[in-house]
Amino acid sequence: NCNGTTTQPYCTIQQAFNVANPGDTIAIRDSATPYDQSATLSRSGSSGNPIVITKDTGHNPIIRYTGNDVHAGAFNLYDVSYITIQGLTFDGAGIFTSQHALDIRSSVGTHTNISLLNNTFKNWGGTEAQQGANTVEHAVIYVLGDTTLSNFVVQGNLFDGNRHSDVRQIFNVDGALFQNNEHKNNLCGKNTDGSANAIGLHIVAPGRSNTGTTVRNNTFHDFQQRTACGLTGAYDTLAAVWCDESPANGLVENNAIWNIQPGQAGGTDPNGNSQEGVGI
Repeated sequence: NCNGTTTQPYCTIQQAFNVANPGDTIAIRDSATPYDQSATLSRSGSSGNPIVITKDTGHNPIIRYTGNDVHAGAFNLYDVSYITIQGLTFDGAGIFTSQHALDIRSSVGTHTNISLLNNTFKNWGGTEAQQGANTVEHAVIYVLGDTTLSNFVVQGNLFDGNRHSDVRQIFNVDGALFQNNEHKNNLCGKNTDGSANAIGLHIVAPGRSNTGTTVRNNTFHDFQQRTACGLTGAYDTLAAVWCDESPANGLVENNAIWNIQPGQAGGTDPNGNSQEGVGI
């Protein structure tokens, strides 16, 4: 029996997601680790009573999804508010993962207060050969607001050895906070324009709102060198923080960045925009 009690816990993460209510804590145990699945949460917490997804005391489960490049996450948070994910390990070692560990979307109404605290995200994105065949841009955490998502917090997390982008924040995401995270050993991934990217945080909102993002007290270091990447193109970019297309009124302060090689300098992208190397 999988009835969600301490002695008879749910057998899958999806079962817990299906019944979670404001104030509930979903405590994941080791018994089914690694949890290789895509689970979707479409139930919200409330102000002062978030739904918390974490590891059970004394356990350290591994979350992953052998999605073979599918546009989904191991966890999908769709049209939800007041959700906290903390203390979990998302590890894609040895598999061809889905495009994302977390796929977060706001498509109907306004959503708020999603917090990602003290998690580990590593080895996401597959091999360079697998990336070379893809036609999309990977991001360990992918955030899409067709409608507004506010008060999005990414704090105290470790990103280690992921391919392409750690966080890609796009479309109508306002008041986001990225603080005290460590991004290291990023690997290059293929861009849709044929170039290669290795990016810590990509803040982009083409034609949409994206205001008030704060990037504070993070470290970005020891990304793969461009010369060690077999996916290079005409306008490759290696960047700790990359802002383009509409974000406004943000703040970037007190971040430490080292051992990131400049990307490909010069040339133009398919839209005729000049491209320059980025690196420290």
